[in-house]
Amino acid sequence: MTMNSSRLDFVNRLDMSKVIDPFRRSRAWALLALTTAAGLLVGMIYALLLALPLYASTATVVVRGGTGEISPSAAASMARRTAATGDMIALLDGFLIQDYLQSPDAMKAIDAKIGLFAMFPGGSADPLHPLPANPTPEEKLKFYRSVVKVRYSLTRQNVEIEGSARRADQAARITQATLELSEAFINRYNERVRGDVLSFAESEVQKAEQRVSDSQAEIRNLRNTTGRLDPSAEATRIGAVIQQLEIQRAAAAAERASLQALGAPAGSPKMADLNARIGTLDHFIEAQRDLLVGSASAISGNISAFENANSNLAMAQESLKETRSQLAEARINASRQQRYLLTISSPTTPTQKAWPHTWMALLAGAAIGLIAGMIWLLFTRAFGVD
Repeated sequence: MTMNSSRLDFVNRLDMSKVIDPFRRSRAWALLALTTAAGLLVGMIYALLLALPLYASTATVVVRGGTGEISPSAAASMARRTAATGDMIALLDGFLIQDYLQSPDAMKAIDAKIGLFAMFPGGSADPLHPLPANPTPEEKLKFYRSVVKVRYSLTRQNVEIEGSARRADQAARITQATLELSEAFINRYNERVRGDVLSFAESEVQKAEQRVSDSQAEIRNLRNTTGRLDPSAEATRIGAVIQQLEIQRAAAAAERASLQALGAPAGSPKMADLNARIGTLDHFIEAQRDLLVGSASAISGNISAFENANSNLAMAQESLKETRSQLAEARINASRQQRYLLTISSPTTPTQKAWPHTWMALLAGAAIGLIAGMIWLLFTRAFGVD
């Protein structure tokens, strides 16, 4: 019963007969007029006394790059996939520029470059562009973001930069400094990407070059120690000499056997000459064999060391060739990942103030006052406040 009574009381308070009462109606209109006038007054005070007068200079840039080119013979699906990837990269790059230019680091860089805060001596009492006389870092950043605006357009995929200041030339300087800071950021980004991509490949090339140098040094040390340039070649040459000597000995021995078969005496001059020649050839053959395998300084003892050194050099040279090829590919990939900033429109020099908009301030104040009055009227009607 009590709940129903409350509902009836609330409905009675909203009875339209009260609204159309002449006295109440005139008082409502007076209240709305008063709140609207108060809103107009607040808007006028803001526009004439509190608002920070600003000129605005704008510039438009676009970030491109970061994708490889597709050959004409590539499949259509690959082209579509690459285009989609390129759009996504452009989207990320645009937001990357926007986030950086709105960061404290960008604020400090621009202030150090052109004296941003020195352009606003005494600060600002504008509630939309507040800057106290002794601002904290957070207050500085808030003011910086109100006078340096960066917007990324999803439809056009470009970055719009707007710098505002008390004077037109100062606004153009702020926008130009922001534009130059964007280019410097892209350049640092490119250097970082290039360094990350190439550093490993370049280090591998340096290691391979060092291995080649070490292998060459090993061969030089072996040559200096043994006094031989190429033991394998020397062994081949000695083997050929031994083969020729053995052919000559076999011919002399065959001739001697033929004479013996004919009954030539052992002490004949011919037999003596053949015996001497065979003995000399045996001596030469033995001497060559000693050079090859029969002594501490024999060539055979050095062949293994030289072969190992030559094998190490060959592998090091092949590794160097592969790493240089990988470095060339890394450079191509790095160049494909490079970004560049393209200026679509240079910073403008404004001729009219962009802020405040006096009529907008008055209209906004009047609208706020009118809405506040209507809310108050609804409140008084709903809860019976006279």
